[in-house]
Amino acid sequence: MGNLIKYVPQTVTVGFTSGIAVTLLITQIKDLLGLNIEDVPAEALHKIVAYVENINSFHIITFLIGLACIFIMVYWPKVNKSVPASIIALVFATLVVKIFNLNVDTIGSLYSNISSTIPMPSIPKINMDKIIQLIQPAITIAVLASIESLLSCVVADKMIDDKHDSNSELVAQGFGNIASAIFGGIPATGAIARTAANVRNGGRSPISGIVHAITLLLIMILLMPLAKMIPMTVLSAILIIVSYNMGEWKEMKEMMNLPKIDVIVLLSTFILTIVFDLVVAIIVGMSIHLISNLFINKSDDKATEEVA
Repeated sequence: MGNLIKYVPQTVTVGFTSGIAVTLLITQIKDLLGLNIEDVPAEALHKIVAYVENINSFHIITFLIGLACIFIMVYWPKVNKSVPASIIALVFATLVVKIFNLNVDTIGSLYSNISSTIPMPSIPKINMDKIIQLIQPAITIAVLASIESLLSCVVADKMIDDKHDSNSELVAQGFGNIASAIFGGIPATGAIARTAANVRNGGRSPISGIVHAITLLLIMILLMPLAKMIPMTVLSAILIIVSYNMGEWKEMKEMMNLPKIDVIVLLSTFILTIVFDLVVAIIVGMSIHLISNLFINKSDDKATEEVA
C-alpha cells in the first residue's frame, strides 16, 4: 500500500507542504509574542482570532528574544556552517533568560509535570470485545498515520534528492508504534516539520533519526532540569525558520503558469490544509485532479472518435 503514494500529483504535494508551513508558522505566533492564552484552538483560523483577542497580553521581552534568535539563525550560517544555527540560538536565549532572570515562559514553567523516568512496559489485556471496539479507530489512525508519514518522506526526498522505500517506512512505523504502546505511548507519525528541521541541519540518512531519538532519550533522563530552562520563544523562532524553509514557495510561483485546473488543485490543497487539515486537503485535491483527468481523457477519446 505504500506504493500508492507515488500517484499523488506534484500540485497536491507542493500545496499541502506549503500549507503545512503556513500552519506551522501560525502555531508559533503565541510563544513568539508571549501571549497568555490558556486554551489555544486547534484550527489555524481560530488560532488567529485567539491571538487578536489576547493581543493585550503581548510580552515585549519575549518577542525581542525570539526576534534575536531569528536573526541569529538567518545570519549565523554566514559565520560558521558546521555548528547548527538553531543550537546557537537556543543556548543564547537560555543563557540570557537565566542570567538576567527574565520573566519569560520556559518549558519548565509551562510543563512543570514533565517526568524524566521511563514508564515500565505493560502489555494490555486483549479480547474479542476489545478488538471489535477498537478495530475501526485503529484502522483510521493507521491510514492517517501512513499518509502523513509517507508525505513527510516525499517532502524529504525533494529536499535531499533521494527516494524512499514506502513499504519499509510503514513496516518500521508499525513496529515502532507497537513498541511505544507497550511503554504507554500513543501512535506517532513521521512529522514534516521535524523532518524538514532535520534536513536543514544536515540530516541525510536514517542515522540522523536514530541520533535524534537517542539524544531526546538522554535529555529526558539526564538533562531534564536543564531542558526545562529553555525559553518557549526560542523554540518558536526555530520552527518559524523551519516553516519558511520547508515551504515550496518557488515551486508554487512556477506552478501558477500551469493549466488552470492544475492551479486550482494547487491552491485548493494549499488553502484547505490551512483552513481545515491535511486529510481534507488531500482528499479534495486528489478528487479534483482525478475528475479533471477523467474529463480530459473522455474529451480526448471523443475527439479521437470524431477524427476517425
